[in-house]
Amino acid sequence: CHGGRISGDASQKQVTAPSPLPDLTFLNFMTEWCERQRGYFVALATLLMAIDTASALATSRARGFSLVCWTLLPLLLILQVMCFRVCVSQRCRRLSHSCVNFCLGALVVAVIACVACFVAASLWVSVAWDQASNLHPVTSIAEFSGVQQQRAWAIFLSDGYVDVKAMVSKHMMCTPPKKQHKPAHPCNFIFVAPIFKHAKGVDNRTAHIYAWAVSQSPIAADIR
Repeated sequence: CHGGRISGDASQKQVTAPSPLPDLTFLNFMTEWCERQRGYFVALATLLMAIDTASALATSRARGFSLVCWTLLPLLLILQVMCFRVCVSQRCRRLSHSCVNFCLGALVVAVIACVACFVAASLWVSVAWDQASNLHPVTSIAEFSGVQQQRAWAIFLSDGYVDVKAMVSKHMMCTPPKKQHKPAHPCNFIFVAPIFKHAKGVDNRTAHIYAWAVSQSPIAADIR
């Protein structure tokens, strides 16, 4: 009789359904983890930003820097997006979901644009850095060896011969806005001419070309 009463009481209890699992995506999981370890994530994002910026500015020196720059960029974007979401969830809770997504997209576009600008400016940075740090720049064509040609970026030759007759040029075709109704026209010209050790090398097919003179305007004068 006692055992039957226990079984009857147990049958009268209602079985509650388990609560639904939260919508745990990879981004939500990483954002929650970033919220708990925010200091480490901010430090890691800052370190990756510094490495990616330095690699972007040095892409003109070696292909390895370009590989590092574009490989670290997705990881850097993920860390910045997570840190931004944590900051918004803690300080700007009144922002709508669409506004937050728009800000995240703008952040991603801004970071990619900045990295692209750094890559485009890497050649100018290399030349300016070599000009400021090199105490003995190459000034004579006789000193312009293959090793120095690979290392030097800022070169100031005081001799040599530029063969203007062998100058070649290339250009792009720029299309004006549709409102102007004008045809495409040549633009962004670039001119190059070979540099020999002396003028006798012009007629000599076996003469060594030490360098190339590059200009955005026609090279009108010889440099001897």
